Amino acid sequence: MLGCPDSQSRLNEWWNWVVVLEFIAHVWNLQKPSLDKIREPEWIEQIILFIRHPDYHQRWCKEFKNWYSEYYKSG
Repeated sequence: MLGCPDSQSRLNEWWNWVVVLEFIAHVWNLQKPSLDKIREPEWIEQIILFIRHPDYHQRWCKEFKNWYSEYYKSG
């Protein structure tokens, strides 16, 4: 679990870390990681920076829900 205050937040569904990395790329304006690159150290580091960032609980937990709905609607 990534620790969003809302226990129903999809961002807490850590099992789908590919989607989490795609969201990180979205919020930080990074190129979407390819499936062969997501296991590289720089993407693991991005996850750590993401969950330690001050905006994590206050902003991104809420924003993820909207992004996820739009991303997979247009998908």
